[in-house]
Amino acid sequence: MKLPNILTDIMSSVYKDLNNFPPTQIFNEGWLLRILLECHHRGHESFPFKKMKNSNWFSEAQLSTPFKARFPGDPLSEKRTHIDGVYGQFSIRSDTKSGFMLIPDTTQFIIIEAKIFSPLSTGVKNDSNYDQAARTVACMAKTIEESRINIEDLKSAGFYVTAPQSQLDKGVFDEKIEKNSIKRKVSARIHGYTEDEDHHSKLMNWYREYFEPTLDSIKIDTLSYENMINNIQNIDQVTKERIQQYYQYCLDYNRPRIVSE
Repeated sequence: MKLPNILTDIMSSVYKDLNNFPPTQIFNEGWLLRILLECHHRGHESFPFKKMKNSNWFSEAQLSTPFKARFPGDPLSEKRTHIDGVYGQFSIRSDTKSGFMLIPDTTQFIIIEAKIFSPLSTGVKNDSNYDQAARTVACMAKTIEESRINIEDLKSAGFYVTAPQSQLDKGVFDEKIEKNSIKRKVSARIHGYTEDEDHHSKLMNWYREYFEPTLDSIKIDTLSYENMINNIQNIDQVTKERIQQYYQYCLDYNRPRIVSE
């Protein structure tokens, strides 16, 4: 696999210090994830799940939330969730650019959140404890419900956080991706609706019928970029070295700066 010419040209301009824009516009977790997803899609197996029939990838999809606004200005509501990467069988709503739906007979639904040196977000506007992992899994369950997919039919389903090995060694994501933590935070989010008995009842039914089965059935884990790049199969050495070099630039340009007093 060769990197697309336009990406190679832009990257080369940065390598040569011909900076016409901040390097982090190109050297970031979003583009790194896209490169690795395309490698995987072309059969180079950079991720620990197998490509299934008719699966594809999409970046910056928007997933439905179970906590939509009940009325204009609803203080407990939240907007759709933006996802760094998704892999599986899906379609994009015709009236949107990134509105995500699973297609009938979907068997694969993988969500990937890409990080370099940042942690998972800690909450939403109306619930500081409802973090990014809990929100992502809840939105997966809502998407499954809206797409009318039987959870039992999903042969490959998961939520993965990709990050440098150094971040994983620090345990940056460990607590947030534990299933008990996710379950507790989604339950607490629903508890906020207790004053609206009808809506609270609807959310509890969704929690039992879709959220809990989704959480029970999906795989949740972290993946290091180092392992994924090292594990890329059947690719020419020059391209693999380019990807490794690209990753090193992502680390260099995104590393937190130490500000002297």
